[in-house]
Amino acid sequence: MPKPNNAEGAVLLDKAGRFIGKYLQCSEHQLAVMALWSLHTHCFEAARVTPYLSIQSTEKQSGKSLCLQLLSLLSDGSALTVGFTASSLTRRLDHDDTPTFLLDECQAILGARVRSKNPALRAILAAGYECGASYTDSTHERNTFGPKAFAGRGQLPEELADRSIPIVLSPLSGALADMPARFDAQQAAAEAVPLHRQLGEWAEKNMDALVTRPTYSHEDFPTLLTPRRRDLCEPLFQLADFIGGEWPARIRAAIDAIFDQELKYNLRPNLQLLAALHDCFKYNEYPQRLSSAVMLEWVQSLPDGSLDIEGALNGRTLARMLAIFGIRPRLQRNGFGSTTPARGYQLQDFRELWLLWLGFTVPAASSAAQQPEDSEDESMHEPATREAAVTDEHMSEIINRYAPCNTVTDDGAVSAPVPILRKPVASAKPLPEKATRRENSSEAFDREGVGITQYGSLSFMEQQR
Repeated sequence: MPKPNNAEGAVLLDKAGRFIGKYLQCSEHQLAVMALWSLHTHCFEAARVTPYLSIQSTEKQSGKSLCLQLLSLLSDGSALTVGFTASSLTRRLDHDDTPTFLLDECQAILGARVRSKNPALRAILAAGYECGASYTDSTHERNTFGPKAFAGRGQLPEELADRSIPIVLSPLSGALADMPARFDAQQAAAEAVPLHRQLGEWAEKNMDALVTRPTYSHEDFPTLLTPRRRDLCEPLFQLADFIGGEWPARIRAAIDAIFDQELKYNLRPNLQLLAALHDCFKYNEYPQRLSSAVMLEWVQSLPDGSLDIEGALNGRTLARMLAIFGIRPRLQRNGFGSTTPARGYQLQDFRELWLLWLGFTVPAASSAAQQPEDSEDESMHEPATREAAVTDEHMSEIINRYAPCNTVTDDGAVSAPVPILRKPVASAKPLPEKATRRENSSEAFDREGVGITQYGSLSFMEQQR
């Protein structure tokens, strides 16, 4: 068995990283992962698992398609495409020369995190990240195992995102002199030809040694990686350890930084929603409670539509996005004796989170905020605020309407008649014009969603990872 040439492999990885970084603005950690992944596509048969790449951004013109083009110039048997079916995918993968599929605009055929599409194709892609799974046709079982990369705006469906290493990109920024070179497809292809050939030759020469490398144990991975992520990272770790030099430490640091960046990227819409709801409470002068309808009306009227990447926000999506912070909706009654209760949220559930994640505070002098939860003064029965009154977690003390039974009161007293109230209005305060309303909460974010005044505790981030 020939001894691997560590210096040669390190030089090739450096060349691959420089080639990608010449045209694409990204971090050094992302360059390290993409360089190793490009080499992995030439020798993925030596691995039991192939990690997918998820190239994503919430903003347009961030370099997602360009990143796929650059990877296609370095990957083995690359198939850069904007769509395929379950049948065409498995037919191509079933050949001896397994291609590397690079799917652009992936949301068009796969959907997004909350609105996934094409379940049969998603099942094939989810199973194809590891060796062994197959797709059965009328004659035989087709291979599904092969390297793949996806690019699109927003998050992948959960089963694919769970099998992918995220590459989160941002639009070009900084001085003109620091920007990458303008991409020319013909020139870049000519530059990549010798590098592509060298990557293939290195893989062919060291394939036997890579096949015999033992499987890693739990102690060989960073402690914070989940079992699935350990499976994904093992082929890249084995390649880096095989090459040696600075690459073992470099790829582990890169993986750790990339998953941290993914956490911030995934939380960005939730934090934007948290900031928008602060504006909503502020506009209504910090009432003790607001209904879900009032909050949705506010968020849906935002001029930039930044929270509608995966479809218009509804009550269920609102509850799901707030649940990550431990905020739950509570029942709300539109009036005494109402048979159509709605749901809403309490100001007290947001106070600490606004301060922790965004640095926003609620004025202590706010009369609505200081009002006790169980108070029953006349202001709670005004039509303008009645819809926004959300019941507390304890039993409501509503006067019983039926004299023979005393289900609410405990002393057996005769029930008093219930006063008739006018129908409540939809919100405590009419919304201003959409085009003119711009709150200051958006200033808490930069392009990557990292520039938050206080981003929260490390323990919370570790739990999410």
